[in-house]
Amino acid sequence: MSEKDKPTGQDMPPVPRDFQEASHSELVPFRSTKINLLKSPIFYFVVLTGLMSLAMFNYMGQIMQLNQASLAVFQSLVWVVTGYLLLVVLLVMYIYSKSERPFWGYLINSAFVCALLMTPISTPYFTLFRKILPGGEDMMNKSLGEHFVGMFFGAGLMEELMKVTLVLFGAYIVVQAQDWRARIPQKLYDLIAIRSPLDGLLMGLFGGAGFIFIETGGQYVAQAFQGAVQQGYSGEGGLLAALILLLPRTISGMVGHMAWAGITGYFIGLAVIRPGNALKMVGIAWVGTSALHAAWNSQTFVPELAYLAVIAGGVFVVSCLLKARQLEMSLGRTVESYGSIVVQPGDRVPPTPPAAAAATTPAAAAGASPAQPAAPAVASSAGGMVLQFATGGVAVRMGEPLDLSTYAPGVQAEVTQHPTRKEVLGLKNTAAAEWTVTLRDGSRQAVGQGRNIRLAVGVRIDFGGGLVAEVVSR
Repeated sequence: MSEKDKPTGQDMPPVPRDFQEASHSELVPFRSTKINLLKSPIFYFVVLTGLMSLAMFNYMGQIMQLNQASLAVFQSLVWVVTGYLLLVVLLVMYIYSKSERPFWGYLINSAFVCALLMTPISTPYFTLFRKILPGGEDMMNKSLGEHFVGMFFGAGLMEELMKVTLVLFGAYIVVQAQDWRARIPQKLYDLIAIRSPLDGLLMGLFGGAGFIFIETGGQYVAQAFQGAVQQGYSGEGGLLAALILLLPRTISGMVGHMAWAGITGYFIGLAVIRPGNALKMVGIAWVGTSALHAAWNSQTFVPELAYLAVIAGGVFVVSCLLKARQLEMSLGRTVESYGSIVVQPGDRVPPTPPAAAAATTPAAAAGASPAQPAAPAVASSAGGMVLQFATGGVAVRMGEPLDLSTYAPGVQAEVTQHPTRKEVLGLKNTAAAEWTVTLRDGSRQAVGQGRNIRLAVGVRIDFGGGLVAEVVSR
């Protein structure tokens, strides 16, 4: 073999790994390039657990001194314990939901509800429900009926609305996406936009947690501690009385405040993708959860009402969570690994809402491509939509090929029809160049050759080469 024929180091095959020996990344896993600690919610949870446990031990020692300063220290302990317990519940629900959004993004609604309760912006709520409507706070010496009505307005309707105010706004900006995408930063839009029932449910759960944090952590538990001390109990006795109240009030949020807000949030998200009778759906959910809230608050009259509220809240919120996940699967955003959701081949394409009611909601792709929630303004098979370009428009008619080369070279498409829903039209890319489609909720989807996009008013299609069209109604 000549010198020039000898293999160099670059030509030599890689030395196979000895799998009997642990690799460096296996021995020092936090140095591995194949994991990312900073993107793992469980990492922050574990770190937070350690910090909170240290804070708890520190506060406990100061509280036992039972002086004036111990009351302030106790309040700090309450914030820590309440916040930690709520985070545990939220993390479990978030991980199970398999949402593609970051965990901290949903905390926006928790922060919003906390700010709502601690600032004057809550005044309109209290004025409307507790002064104008029969939801006054004085419920002493009332009958069961009077107490229930007062709690229905003053606690149920008011508090359930507080917890989903941001959810309603997030749904509204999706429905009116073309107006709002230019008004608020894209990153903020992506965080608060309610695109589906799962977004609404999780945002509601987090809003309920914010409400518990302020109400339980900032009011009821502190009152229990101070009341026990004023009655002559020791610091240990006051602490025990407060913890006895803190634990069930916080944990019960899964089937109480958090569940009720999650159920309402689910129906708000459902109204975005299924706009038929949207106001009716959301209204029934709001009234229903408010009634459960009032039943829970009326348990001093009839203890069985608490069982009704807990069982109904638990059944409904879990059912909503499972159905929300199933809908996300139909959109290609999540997968099922627990066996609690039935997956069928037809589930990949979500049902299309009625054409008459769908004129104000986000669009979704049709055909083989999974896409965003479908609630577009659709046309009949006879047409009814136009591809509006900067220099003119092209009418959309079923089965008609569209030669758009007069606008840009090589752009070709064909109007198609949904295989089972004849009123739904799609646009098939019959050329080699890939399209970029912007749906009404702001999300984008690539449409390659042979793929379809569902046509809906408000959808924008970038055909490439600077050619952009928006789907408008005739």
